Amino acid sequence: MMTFRFDNSVRRLIPAVAFALLLTVAVFSIPFASTADDRKTASGGPEIESFFDPRTNVLSPSENRRSPDDVFETLQQSIEAAGEGAKLSDLSAAELSAATPLFAQTLSRKSGMEPLQSSWIQWKMELVKIPFGDEELWLLQELPDARRGRGVYVFRQSPTLPIVLQAPHSGFDQHTGEIVARLFAEGGFACAAWNSIGREQIDFAHSEGTYFQALTQAVGESYPEMLVVQIHGFDERKRETAAGKKASLIVSNGTVSPPRWFLQSALVFGREFPDKSVLVYPFDTSELGATTNSQARVLRSQGNYSFLHLECNRSFRKAARDDSAHRSELTQCLREFVRTNTVRE
Repeated sequence: MMTFRFDNSVRRLIPAVAFALLLTVAVFSIPFASTADDRKTASGGPEIESFFDPRTNVLSPSENRRSPDDVFETLQQSIEAAGEGAKLSDLSAAELSAATPLFAQTLSRKSGMEPLQSSWIQWKMELVKIPFGDEELWLLQELPDARRGRGVYVFRQSPTLPIVLQAPHSGFDQHTGEIVARLFAEGGFACAAWNSIGREQIDFAHSEGTYFQALTQAVGESYPEMLVVQIHGFDERKRETAAGKKASLIVSNGTVSPPRWFLQSALVFGREFPDKSVLVYPFDTSELGATTNSQARVLRSQGNYSFLHLECNRSFRKAARDDSAHRSELTQCLREFVRTNTVRE
């Protein structure tokens, strides 16, 4: 029978080897333990850029956003980051002229991402991927050193609803930006857009020289079957009429004479929200009809009336922000607009 015995020199060596191994583990674990905290400190907050791998322009594998809640959080962070240090400056005619066809190409996605990235980057706009289930979303935002309040945009690869959602007063009309982000993450909407600078600096819904206008023009020119939906908020206490003060939702298409198909669709809101006071402009109220809205105007100039303007009171917005069932009912109403728009007279 063989036995093994350690002499004294081997016994003295064991503690030294163990100490060396422990020291090695401690040294190599320091960078990995501090990376996330260092990044947050350096950036001053959770900016969207930290979620992306700059080598591939896609969400890093460890941070893949696959659930609607994750997509919502990513969009919210992008919108917040877009406003940090943003300084409004006028856009040149050349840039606006280039943005319209670029938006049309991005909506179609037929040319692939890389050519579009090269085109957008010329204007200091970056196009990045967000993996989401079996598809990928495309997020368009300003480069961090070129934030001029041009907005944030996201596009779906396989939309089931030909609808462009817009929140032109996000941050001013309380909860509207969050509602649009939730709706886009949960539904099959083709595109969503948010302002990235305060309404006191520029009102996207009433200004011509904006990316919002370029996007809307691209929709009207290249995708007239798409519906542009804007979500706004109002304070019922400031309304001038009795009907306006009691309204939960005011539905309009930006004209004083909406087409018949629009009126048929507008009635759906009353059926889906029977406990709410739903008014249709100009028949039920003379307020908040969006008749001076710039996006509605550019669509009308193209002979296109596929514009829906939703003015929501505080309680309606809060419910849409917090309650998924409320958002599902809202999405169902928008589906009806798509259906009647395609068969309109």
